[in-house]
Formats: sequence, C-alpha cells, structure tokens
Amino acid sequence: MHALSVAAALLGAGSAAFSASPDEATPPDRRMADPEDGTFVQSVYTNPYFALAYPLPTGWKEGLAGPPPSNGGYYVLDTPEPGEAKGSILIAAQDQFFATKPITGAMAMLEDLRRSAGQTPGLTADTAPQQVEIAGRRFARLDLGGVGLSRVVFATDIRCHIVSFTFAASDPALLKTLTASLERLSLAPEEGETTPFCIDHYATDATILHKVAPMPVGPHFVKIPVRVVIGRDGRVKHVHVIRASPAQAESIADALRQWEFKPYEMKGMPVEIETGIVFEFKPSGR
Repeated sequence: MHALSVAAALLGAGSAAFSASPDEATPPDRRMADPEDGTFVQSVYTNPYFALAYPLPTGWKEGLAGPPPSNGGYYVLDTPEPGEAKGSILIAAQDQFFATKPITGAMAMLEDLRRSAGQTPGLTADTAPQQVEIAGRRFARLDLGGVGLSRVVFATDIRCHIVSFTFAASDPALLKTLTASLERLSLAPEEGETTPFCIDHYATDATILHKVAPMPVGPHFVKIPVRVVIGRDGRVKHVHVIRASPAQAESIADALRQWEFKPYEMKGMPVEIETGIVFEFKPSGR
C-alpha cells in the first residue's frame, strides 16, 4: 500500500482484500502466529505476532474484526467499540516488505500522514511527529486537529511492520483519556530475543539452495505477497500467504515448504529470520 494510502486509512478509510494462511488447518498451538491473529481476553487486546497486550479504556470492548489485509500488507487489526463514549480507536499495521512506496519507519509514515492531513479539508497538523517512549519502545506521535474531531496517532516499528494506534474524539478530555490508555500497553523485547530477526530481500539466487516452483494457478499477473520464517538450519518453518486465492495460497505454501536456504548468520552463528517473497503466476506457467 502506498504511504499516502496508509495515511488515508489512518484518517478513517477502510481496507478490503482476501487473505489466506496456508496452514490454517493446523491447530493454533502448533503453528506460528500471523499479524491478523489478535484476540481479546477480558477487554485486553493481545497479539502474539507483535507480542503486545493493550488493555482497553474503561467501558470499551472488543469490536468487529477488521477486513483481510490488502495486497500491500495493510492490516486493520481491530476497531474496539466505545460503549457510551463518543470516540474511536483503530489498531492497525503496515507490512514494510510489501508497501508500494517504501516506508523507512514509523516516523517517516507519520510525516507522510502529516502532509496528507495538510491536504485534507478540516484537518490540521500544526507540529511535526514527536518521538516518545511507551512500554520501553520508541514510538512516533502525531497530533491532528479537526473540525469537530481531533486525532492522535502513535506508531512504532515491530518485525518490519509499522504498528499504529489512532485515537479520535471530539471531546478533548476524552481524547486525553484515550491516549493515556496506551501507557498500559505491554510489549515483548526487540526481535531476536523472542521472535525471528527481520531481514528484507533475503530470498536471492545466492541464498536459495533448493527451491520448487509452485504449480501455476490463476488469476495471472497478480502479485502475491508472502512472508516466510526460515529456521537456523535454512529450512522454511512457517509460510504466511498474505493475499491470494485459496488455490494460489495452497500451491505457494506447498512449494515453499520444500525450499532450503543458506542459514543466516549473526556473529558467526545461524539465527532464525523472517523475510518476504512476491510471487506472480503467468500464463506460460512461470
């Protein structure tokens, strides 16, 4: 998704797409999590993929599940219901591997959002994004004024995704209460301690030791984003087809599980990594 499209989504637009995780039939406790696997437990939004837990403000509850991720890897993770409060919360994520326009990080994305807001009637962004610390992690914060409705956006980098929390309300006191709720957010340590290291563009001729071509399945000329987790032995441990038809997802997953890579090393030791690959089926069968 283009950076300005991300901005539009944060300002209120939705996103629709088809997503398929090829190992959905595997019991949850036997497969790795994907970004859309967030759940609520006693008004606490937990997401095992991003290793975060966010207790909702008092009176708020689980909302409707977001739409499937877009082809550019934009996820609406959840939109909690406000109860009697007149405000909104949007929890979202943008995959940096597959964004149409490269996004270098949370601060850059909010700078794009600020420029977009400046071109939107009724919205103002008088100050540049500021860096703040929440749950031991660096976040970017952007305050947006509006006619009857103001917003505060927080964004941070996790596993080559930009995870964002957007709070909106017409009442300044309510907006302050909503933003303060993020102080109760908890996050696991950085990548590598409990999650794979995030390495972009790792799948190359130099690193792929063995590969099997997926069986060609239509529709053709559609780019299919896929994330894979590669173990310390170079074998594929997990496949997440972000957006594809069920037949395409199955074909790609079956092939990728047979791929072998040169193990990625850090300080002379092999480590587990996560990377992205884009597939595109063509009529010739390539």
